[in-house]
Amino acid sequence: MKVASALCLLFCITAVSRVAAQDTTYLFTDLGHADDLSSEANAISAGGVVVGSIGFNSGGTPRQRAFWYSDGVRHFDYISGSPNMRSEAVGVNAAGCAVGWTQSTDGAPVYLARWKAADTCPFNDGVNLTHLGGANTGGQAINSVNLVVGYSLTATGDYHGFSMTLNTTGMTDLGVLSGGWSSAAWDVNEDGVIVGYSTSSTVVQTATRWDGGAPTDLGAFPGSAAGTESYAFAINDLPNPQIVGWSHGPQAVAHPHAFIWQNGNMTDLGTLVGGDWSEAFDVNDHGDVVGWARSADFHVYAVLWVDGQILDLNTVDGVPPGWVLAEARGINNAGQIVGRGVFGGSDRAFMLTPVLFAAGFEDGTLGGWSSVVGASN
Repeated sequence: MKVASALCLLFCITAVSRVAAQDTTYLFTDLGHADDLSSEANAISAGGVVVGSIGFNSGGTPRQRAFWYSDGVRHFDYISGSPNMRSEAVGVNAAGCAVGWTQSTDGAPVYLARWKAADTCPFNDGVNLTHLGGANTGGQAINSVNLVVGYSLTATGDYHGFSMTLNTTGMTDLGVLSGGWSSAAWDVNEDGVIVGYSTSSTVVQTATRWDGGAPTDLGAFPGSAAGTESYAFAINDLPNPQIVGWSHGPQAVAHPHAFIWQNGNMTDLGTLVGGDWSEAFDVNDHGDVVGWARSADFHVYAVLWVDGQILDLNTVDGVPPGWVLAEARGINNAGQIVGRGVFGGSDRAFMLTPVLFAAGFEDGTLGGWSSVVGASN
């Protein structure tokens, strides 16, 4: 998964069980700024380090720059110092090492980038020029042993998924399914199991898993015809890991539905009432899934699935007036959620941190989350 398994806490309280998601109150953190053109958060680490990108105005031209948020401070990418540089941070590990991509100026090649998003990361900011034969490469995720996965252009002009150890130059081409021509790796867990997509002889793209060897096709929803599309975005660290993404199929003909896959079984996570579209972007070790879903009003909303039940995150306690949470992109084991919202007409990065307990907290029977978290600002 793109997130790790603990949270830096101000103090901890042992609890018996997790509170139902709809009963949780959240601390809301606005990760954007009024001067931004836009911002979005892509992932969150064990220690609550958030990574993403910010849109800003550079001499009248919109630009994109990676950011990370740690210890209550938002930091920006200044690898090259060029005002025309573009970058995005996409994944972060438990040590606070972030990966993504950077481009020195318009039209220049895109390269794998790394950032020291927390003091515990042993690497400094830098650009890795390694690729699979083509000019463009991007990192998507990194685990605690600094195994990075992503995509790179090959000499034939197709993108392939890759894996490599951060701060080295040895890149492994993950290959494609039989008959395919392109692939991309989107996440890696602590055991080195990788997920993403690959094309094949029968489908444009299908959810794919790499587990120490050739790619494996995860298929689509049960009952789907051959050639039905699917896509895997994230994997967790359970002994039998869960994988999430989206798939077409009998119940998702016009638009895809979010799925969770485990032990060879793909389960439809469904959509909001009256909606017909959903996608899952991350899953933690509790099996909690985040993503977005379209509702009956044809708008998309950030959602959380707990035990297969969908919750519109706009309905939880703690979301400020004027905000619409549109996408949830990352979740850690403590239940912190990050993503993209809309505020004042602009895209804005946000973080939700669970802070309260279920009924019974007052008399000391703590039937809720195992931690209480203070404000991070």
